[in-house]
Amino acid sequence: TPRTDLPLSINEGDKVLDTTQLYLAAGATEVVRRDVRLGKPGAIIITATIAASGMPTDDSRQLAIDIAEPMRVVVISGEPASQVNQPSRRDFAGDTDYLRLALTPAAVSRERGVDDAFRFKLYPQENWPEIEGDKDRVIVMSDVTALDERRVRQIEQFVFSGGGLLLSPGPRTDPKKWNTLLFRDGEGVAPASIDSFRAAADDVVRWVGISTSHPIFSFYAGRPDPLPPISVLRWAKLLPAESGSALATLQSGDPLMVARSFGRGRVVAMATPLDADWSNFPYSSLYLPTMQSTVRWLGSATISSRNVAPGASIEHTFIAPKERVATVVRPDGRSDRVPISIAGGSGTLIYPDTDIAGRYSVRMTGQAGATYLVQPSDTESFLELQDDGQLDSIFSGTGIRRGSSDALEDLVGQSRRSTEWSIPLLAIAMAVLGLELMLAQRSIPPKEVE
Repeated sequence: TPRTDLPLSINEGDKVLDTTQLYLAAGATEVVRRDVRLGKPGAIIITATIAASGMPTDDSRQLAIDIAEPMRVVVISGEPASQVNQPSRRDFAGDTDYLRLALTPAAVSRERGVDDAFRFKLYPQENWPEIEGDKDRVIVMSDVTALDERRVRQIEQFVFSGGGLLLSPGPRTDPKKWNTLLFRDGEGVAPASIDSFRAAADDVVRWVGISTSHPIFSFYAGRPDPLPPISVLRWAKLLPAESGSALATLQSGDPLMVARSFGRGRVVAMATPLDADWSNFPYSSLYLPTMQSTVRWLGSATISSRNVAPGASIEHTFIAPKERVATVVRPDGRSDRVPISIAGGSGTLIYPDTDIAGRYSVRMTGQAGATYLVQPSDTESFLELQDDGQLDSIFSGTGIRRGSSDALEDLVGQSRRSTEWSIPLLAIAMAVLGLELMLAQRSIPPKEVE
């Protein structure tokens, strides 16, 4: 049945975010996209509802959303401190100036009223700050040469606990030190070793492929246009570890970006610097979305989806937990105490008992709580798959009464008994029809015979 002027509303609690009218053709499926403005950072639940007649069970759907604080990105530059400490230069001579522009375009352009999704903190390698694991989400090491065992162990601990790391070599990078301290025969934090530095034999080599199945490049999936022309003059020949995967490749066949997981965290290594010394990548239309997507993926390793399928486990990560037990409050009001496994400064909760749909609240003293939504099964609209209790819940408030099997047999028996009157009624109707035919024949005058 076609639906015209079908009301759709999107709410955050009692606050209406958006309303519109839909037209739905008979037997059709409609995808509707709406822009809504959400509030300040925090966990919220929004609800989409259609006002349709009949059973209201599947007329609404909820979605749990985390409005994140701007992600803190600590950038360590191999440039001399005298250059790094200068204010942002308009000539983009610094090795991280393009990255700053890509991550914080509003701050660089001083556009008021617009907030960037990242907080960019730049430091020289001589003045390397202590890492704050509960605040810093991603570390970028741009052509860093001042590496020692203590610093590398801090980086490994940060990533293993759920942080993100972007490694970008450059003209100052020593492959031997990279391989010894960062790669460590595949056991270190780096996803690839550096075999050597290569230069293009015939002018330049180009990007020839990206992995659109990976979250970093998923923004490019399905686009019919080819990659923009990105030329590379010089690059580091990366040899990925067994657990590393190449996300982008050069015409030479060498990987341009390699990613891997390390503990709870993630690492990406690039074969070129972040500036335009070795390639025109920063000048291309691919640079800004690639850098934003890379940093976002690196910094979200411990951010789990708040929307859980029925029967799937809830997995929640606590940063620097104060206790070893958390509480999960279920939709039916029951509270369960759940142990926390702690490793590398973070704790992980796994709760498998998501047997009913609704809200599950995860709580711990001294930590921000989190709400997870176990979505209802898509089978709720198929009545033949429901048990009696589910049917009673679905029919509640609809005016539909669910009868028992005995009541159904009585109803069928009444229907059958009612057919006993049908034979006399049919005989009477036939007699009346025959009488009408006789009277009609007598009233017709005979034909004249010539």
